[in-house]
Amino acid sequence: QAGRFLSGRAPGVLLALAGILFAGLSFARNGEWSTPLRFWESAAKSSPRSARALQGYGQSLYATGRFREAIPPLERATRIYPRYDPAWVDLGIAQMQSRREKEAEVSLRRALKFNPDSPEGQLSLGVLLVGTGRPEKGCHHLEKAIALDPNLVEARFNLGTLYMKAGENAKAIRHFQAALS
Repeated sequence: QAGRFLSGRAPGVLLALAGILFAGLSFARNGEWSTPLRFWESAAKSSPRSARALQGYGQSLYATGRFREAIPPLERATRIYPRYDPAWVDLGIAQMQSRREKEAEVSLRRALKFNPDSPEGQLSLGVLLVGTGRPEKGCHHLEKAIALDPNLVEARFNLGTLYMKAGENAKAIRHFQAALS
């Protein structure tokens, strides 16, 4: 009699137990994935050969101001997938913020070799060149970034600042207005 009672309800009981088990696993994962940094750190640990996971981890490290710590996972990402331009851009940004300008320039130029139409790559190289005393060359890359993505606020702001310093106020105002609209 007890066997007949359970046999009719067994699928429902098993389904409920599976639901509780998966809910518990999901709850445990929520702590792991509560921030982008934790999510990408977990992804990089569980997939250490994934260039995307390592790039996401490096990017989230530098997004929290941990630029030097971001460099090793980004370097690993570029070794795993050498043509993955977002990893090269992020590596260049982390290097630039770590005052490793020569290395940053190499990384950013490599990113643009693989994808010359990367607005982020053009922007980052432009900022680096301006910051290292080459405003004319930097201006070229900032203008190219804007041509690729007219809504790239950071490129517009940097170009406006560059024009303002050069005394070209009309151009500066045009870029500042575009950045605000």
